[in-house]
Amino acid sequence: MALIYKYCRFDKYAESRLAGAELFLNHPAGFNDPFDCRPWLDFNYSAEQLVRGLASQLRRQAPHLTHNDAVAQATGIFLNGRHRNPRTWEALRADLIATVTCGVGVLCLTELPDSILMWAHYGDDHKGFCLGFEWSEYTPFFGSAQQVRYQDALPHIDVFNAEDGQQVDLLFLTKFTDWQHEREWRIVDPESGPGLQTYPEELLRTVIFGCRTKDADRDNAIKWLSRRSHRPALSECILDQHEYKLILRPIE
Repeated sequence: MALIYKYCRFDKYAESRLAGAELFLNHPAGFNDPFDCRPWLDFNYSAEQLVRGLASQLRRQAPHLTHNDAVAQATGIFLNGRHRNPRTWEALRADLIATVTCGVGVLCLTELPDSILMWAHYGDDHKGFCLGFEWSEYTPFFGSAQQVRYQDALPHIDVFNAEDGQQVDLLFLTKFTDWQHEREWRIVDPESGPGLQTYPEELLRTVIFGCRTKDADRDNAIKWLSRRSHRPALSECILDQHEYKLILRPIE
């Protein structure tokens, strides 16, 4: 059985994560990487595509405009040559990225339950916990997770010509190579957007405590987990005595 993991800390949401079956999908603007979900947008266009794109931007900026009025103004911008002004494209790029990402929720997961760096960054300096969920292509909720790709070059999206699936991959599932140690997977939800979402309770298969988790936090976690109808297996991280390595030891 394959598992996919979510690092957590003992904060005000810890009880609901452990006692219930809810996870919070974040807005991309809150990610720690400032390049995340900010590709370069290319505009290779026909006159018709340009007018349509400018008209959409104008209506977002001025919702009172009718479709016909927006098309008329966009056509005027094109005929007057104002579309060649770099500021026009800078504004359009910023507007498109904000528009595309504002209603999208993203859940960040990983293949790795024993990453020293990820325990430090996302597991509250090894004082938190890690949730392990059952995963396959057919698993409800988690089956929609997609693997993040890592590359050196900033992704480029051809706004007018790229297919929707390609835009999603480049926008939400591409990161700089330096992040590849995270082995990240993401659930991207443009329909429900950011916020809490439920998953089938039995899919939480394991809870792992960090090597610095406080006894009181662990006791609370076990108490909260007892409310679940399906109790997951428990493990703890211990330090290997000979290597830079975390060992997962089952808790009876």
